[in-house]
Amino acid sequence: MITITSVLVIQKTHEQRGVQNIMKNFRSFLQEKCRIPGKKVPFYMYWISKYNTFSKGRTPGDTDLVKSFLKVLSQKYEGWQVKQAEKAISLYFFFTAGGLSGNTDKDLQFLPKVPSDWKSVKEEAVRLLRLRHRSYRTEKTYLGWLRRFSNYLNYKNSKDVTQKNLTNFLSYLAVGKKVSASTQRQAFNALLFVFRNVFGKEIKDLDGTIRAGAKRRLPVVLSRNEIAKIFSRLGGTHRLMAGIIYDGGLASTGMPYTPAQGHRF
Repeated sequence: MITITSVLVIQKTHEQRGVQNIMKNFRSFLQEKCRIPGKKVPFYMYWISKYNTFSKGRTPGDTDLVKSFLKVLSQKYEGWQVKQAEKAISLYFFFTAGGLSGNTDKDLQFLPKVPSDWKSVKEEAVRLLRLRHRSYRTEKTYLGWLRRFSNYLNYKNSKDVTQKNLTNFLSYLAVGKKVSASTQRQAFNALLFVFRNVFGKEIKDLDGTIRAGAKRRLPVVLSRNEIAKIFSRLGGTHRLMAGIIYDGGLASTGMPYTPAQGHRF
């Protein structure tokens, strides 16, 4: 005989298996798509587990709820750990929302004819850009991002486009396309113009957006031994010029314009 208790147990078991599958797929997503180092993945999973426990019975994607959770963490953990937890939650929301399921640039050739409403959006954007005397290069860039954005949304009705769609697209650029921070910022500026001036919608909060990582460019610094080896291979005028540049901290292009009478040998 099947009782209500047994039905509830079966239902709970299915829910647990569903959560386990989601977390398993999310782990793969972190490693394969986000390229999170293997040693850091368990920490990301830990933060999501804690957040799911914290948000149980409430709306998980609520921005205020996320802020409350991070505030609780800040009372117990270091700042870098709170930032790590925030990034983990952003990635989790992006993953569960199916942020990588939109069309990519490779799909453009297979898309149907552009709907009339998106043509109107493009025409209005062009009109407003020219009214503001924006350069042709800016116009071309903005329209390029508008095309990619509408394609990502599978050309859904332009009236139904929301800020959530923008957040998912910007996150997709960072995770799926691995764009630089400057490229993501360019896309945001272009679409912000469209949202404000064409759609008539204000962008309020983009805290949930996954930010593209800025590339760190470290200067190349030679050791004293390496510099000595370079000087040992120079002679005559070239060694003198290299010595003046090195000792005086001059730019390499500044040497030809340095008057000889300004130095004492």
